[in-house]
Amino acid sequence: GWRKLQFIEHQVLVKEHKPQTLVVRVSEWGPVWMHPLLGHPVAVHWTALDPQAVGMGLIDLDRVGSVEEAAATLRGTGGPPKNVLLADQEGNIAWTLMGYFPRRRPGFDGTVSTDWRDGTAGWNGFLRPDELPQVVNPEAGFLATANNRTIGRGYPHILGHNFAYGYRAYRISERLRAMQA
Repeated sequence: GWRKLQFIEHQVLVKEHKPQTLVVRVSEWGPVWMHPLLGHPVAVHWTALDPQAVGMGLIDLDRVGSVEEAAATLRGTGGPPKNVLLADQEGNIAWTLMGYFPRRRPGFDGTVSTDWRDGTAGWNGFLRPDELPQVVNPEAGFLATANNRTIGRGYPHILGHNFAYGYRAYRISERLRAMQA
């Protein structure tokens, strides 16, 4: 059924000018974009705009004692999703992800704008921190990432789509292997 939009006013301070008032229309799915798409209003649902997906867990990094603890802290930290490489004084290394990743409804991969009104598409909250992958002290003795896909296609959740090709990570790995020889 129909639901009312919220209207949120923001005062934007502009140097040497009067403050500007910006009115944002907000639906149950997020803010409504100011420009229609194909003649229709569009709500933007993005983790960076979701109050649940904002967290300041990074501040807790000053209390960790190992790469495992740091990885666990980062996996529970809000903000935009990122690859994270870690190392400690004992020579341990780890890779994990930080940020909030949406739990997408089955059959919805998020690659195209889709109508969420019937409940078959959209998000069903966020992945739990313990569902995010991590690697600690890999057998190869090093970790390399260069915005490439780091998770195999068998991973049960969609983490993203626009990865860089793997040639940079491959070349970095090649150079690191050569340093071990």
